[in-house]
Amino acid sequence: MRYGVAPEKAECVGDALSDRLSVSQLQSLGRAARAYQSIDRSNVSLTLFDLARVAAELRDPVIPIEIVRAGVKCAVLPVGALFNPAY
Repeated sequence: MRYGVAPEKAECVGDALSDRLSVSQLQSLGRAARAYQSIDRSNVSLTLFDLARVAAELRDPVIPIEIVRAGVKCAVLPVGALFNPAY
């Protein structure tokens, strides 16, 4: 299980991100996600929200946008998550 979702949805998210982000953007995201997991070991797998939170700390505004876009496209995030911070 990746991103806290079923494998087929995680694969969809991964494919969507690799289609829309450059190799260097994906590498930056991977490094940031590993660093986040090393700090918060209580989280065995990152959720898509965790990944978006990590991406928001990077200096590239495209990355968190693409994470949310992939989450909605792959039915991992409800569309309401885009407009309601309570999600």
